[in-house]
Amino acid sequence: ALRHDVTREIDLVEEFIRIYGMDRVDPELATFKPIESSSSRQGYDTLRTTLCAMGYAEVITYSFIPPRWAEFFGRDVLELLNPISDEMRIMRPSIIPGLAIAIARNKSLQTRDLSIFEIGTCFNPTGKGRLPEERTRLGAAITGLRGESHWSQKPQEVDFYDIKGLAEALLPGITARPSNHPFYRDGHQADILYGDRVAGHMGALHPGILAMLDIGE
Repeated sequence: ALRHDVTREIDLVEEFIRIYGMDRVDPELATFKPIESSSSRQGYDTLRTTLCAMGYAEVITYSFIPPRWAEFFGRDVLELLNPISDEMRIMRPSIIPGLAIAIARNKSLQTRDLSIFEIGTCFNPTGKGRLPEERTRLGAAITGLRGESHWSQKPQEVDFYDIKGLAEALLPGITARPSNHPFYRDGHQADILYGDRVAGHMGALHPGILAMLDIGE
């Protein structure tokens, strides 16, 4: 006869013990050994703690972005064959879209002064029929006024040097070199150099992105 009450592995275990006899099963708990997290995981946790201590709030955004972002990150992006919706058609090549969208949504809720960051996976195609390249990236974004308002001083808008100061705090010894990325504003961007290696980039978002998301600042 078909047993409708036996559908999972634990159901079989319970059935076996019932027949075998509970009195014949030693009352011992399984031994668990703590597993030390990887060095990369520890490094990400340290980054999170440092950024939160500096006043940045962590956000977690979708890994999918609308097709219109391809204009700023190149046409060679990873597009899904069966997306959930057209707004989730492309796998993000950068952390920037998620941060910008988060700022736009907060702005619509009248939250203007923001300091946020995200650590997440970005995707880039490597060729037809091949798995995409996946890399973990750190991104941070600021907008609005710097610090808390006070009667003794006039509030100031955040600028390029605020985000440059964050980069220097996270990675001492860096230098900046003018860059030409299509997702940043001309003349307000730079690559972050650590020795001879490009470790990242920073800048003010391109006016086209601000207009696309209805961000005035």
